[in-house]
Amino acid sequence: MHPLTGFFVPNATVALACVASLLAVVLYLAARSFVLTRARSRIPVRIHIGGTRGKSTLVKLVHAKFIAQGINAYGKVTGTTPRVLLPDGGERPIRRFGNASIREQESFVIGAARKEAEALIAECMAIRPELIAASEQKIFKSAVTAITNAWPDHLEDLGPDEDAMTQALLELVPVDGTLVIASEAMNEQVGRVAGERRCKVVTVPTEGVPPEVALELLAAAVCEVAGVAASCEPSFAESRKVGALRQGVVATLPLHAGGAHGRFIDAFTCNDVQSLAYWWERYDGAPGDAILLNARPDRPLRTRAMLRFLAERQVEGPVFIAGDPLAARMARRLGLSAQRLGSRLAPPDLLQQVLPFTGSSTTVWGIGNHRGTGARLSAHLRSHPSVLSEA
Repeated sequence: MHPLTGFFVPNATVALACVASLLAVVLYLAARSFVLTRARSRIPVRIHIGGTRGKSTLVKLVHAKFIAQGINAYGKVTGTTPRVLLPDGGERPIRRFGNASIREQESFVIGAARKEAEALIAECMAIRPELIAASEQKIFKSAVTAITNAWPDHLEDLGPDEDAMTQALLELVPVDGTLVIASEAMNEQVGRVAGERRCKVVTVPTEGVPPEVALELLAAAVCEVAGVAASCEPSFAESRKVGALRQGVVATLPLHAGGAHGRFIDAFTCNDVQSLAYWWERYDGAPGDAILLNARPDRPLRTRAMLRFLAERQVEGPVFIAGDPLAARMARRLGLSAQRLGSRLAPPDLLQQVLPFTGSSTTVWGIGNHRGTGARLSAHLRSHPSVLSEA
């Protein structure tokens, strides 16, 4: 403590330690940047894929088409289950010790370069505009970027504006690269930013076509831009055989319980209203259908949007709520018949609570979010297709 000013004055040893620590951090960041830049320069084809829905599946499609041509390509998806896609068609799960961070993308680029990758295809894992910008401009500096769509989602992070997702995805437009974009996501703002960044734009006509067809068209366009045979196998359906995630794609599963017959429509990964609306129409969603809503506590705006969707369609069947307890209150305020389920219930116990209320022949929709209850129930139904036959 200085005798006149009263301020703390560190001694020379403490000051030297502080300077040394700061210098160590600066040197580490500089070394990391050098390693990343060198690794990136050794990978000639870098593809960055973003959008609201379908990112993981598009990564899978493009990666599968690359390796079918014998290209030493690595992919990375961060959807329901983060994993690295390998050149032999296999996958390696990504183990995280803590929250997800875009620094994970740096490690992916460096690791792929060490394996002498000729191409990498990565899903954009960032949501906020500043992090998307850092992913593209600091980490990947991609030659090709693809945008699947720009539907409103992640309102808690981006804000309630309808064009918030579009604004965020503008940061994906590469400098001196090529942007492959679905026609439904293309607008004047995208064109202006692309012009400023000297980016060529390839617009793919996707309006009015099924999601799987749109993804096939986008994959073909990405491959063509990258110089890979766009028509090579595998197709959308075949890519799922090598582990494609079901991002935005539902699966129908039979239900049998004490003489009652029906189907469970697994739409947990369709966690935005636009995706749900498409599949609701495609699978003849009806007011009498039962709903199992897996509500995340950190996504209340998403939950509210889905409940409003159900209310607008005058759903009269039971709405079972797993996860966020506040979702049941929201549902009742909208006039829906809501019942809470324990979020820790094992899948068989959960189904035992749901099925008695679904009538003799019905459809049960699983919606909201895949994480947690959705993932456990999906896995259970797929691994035990007849488990309910004696329920």
